[in-house]
Amino acid sequence: MNEDIALIDQFNGFFDGVEKTTYLIEAGRPCQYAVNNNPCTFCKFWDRKSYSDKTLNTEIKNFKNGNIEIISGGSFLDDLQFPKDTRNNIYNLLGKVNFDTVTFESRPEYITKERINELKKELPNKNIEIAIGLETIDDKLKKTINKGFKTKAVFDAIDLLSKENMKSKLYLLYNYKKEIDDKIMKTLKEIAKKQKAINKTITIGFETTYGQNADIKKIVAILKTAKKLNLNIYVALSGEGIAKHPLEKYNKEFTEFNKTQKIAALEGIS
Repeated sequence: MNEDIALIDQFNGFFDGVEKTTYLIEAGRPCQYAVNNNPCTFCKFWDRKSYSDKTLNTEIKNFKNGNIEIISGGSFLDDLQFPKDTRNNIYNLLGKVNFDTVTFESRPEYITKERINELKKELPNKNIEIAIGLETIDDKLKKTINKGFKTKAVFDAIDLLSKENMKSKLYLLYNYKKEIDDKIMKTLKEIAKKQKAINKTITIGFETTYGQNADIKKIVAILKTAKKLNLNIYVALSGEGIAKHPLEKYNKEFTEFNKTQKIAALEGIS
């Protein structure tokens, strides 16, 4: 019998012309890196609980079309956070709906050949994307936010995913620490180099820290740079049930940018 997977939140968005439904689920256990080493300093999800009666089991039945993202504040591929039985349960639920691409989150150390083979076996003929929280290219700055891994580990994981014909996505942190913001252009350039080296798209999830104001003009400049570097970059717009998002005022413009990847969508921002 499949156990219910508690649902914390659910939201929709358009990304490069395709609708995506994101399910924020309660993991069976909290992020094990956080348990053993303290969480990443900005993370609000590593042990988050659901206070809703909704479950992934019920809500995913209403999924119509497009792509699916399963996020959990940790690593879907970690046996200690998501035991194999729980992963199998989620695979079973995904097998009952029609989608093109599914995205899971993981730290790089759990992205192994064994886990990739499992994903291919359980989700045949589906595009699979693994999202990793790179945050910044600078390893010294990663240490100040307690990431617990270096850029090389992330790029090695991308190499493996590329060889196995799986997609990769990198989360970048913004509006949290000035030193990290100051490195954002260098971070984008290094990702562009990696993308060119593997000759496959690396998607970027641009995560603006919510609960505080953000410089909208600087964000638009960052997006312009990303597009000049031929990067697909998507702006997170949900406060994920925690706080008001700083980009809420321009939700329409950023949503259109996410949908089209056209800078022209941001011309109305002042």
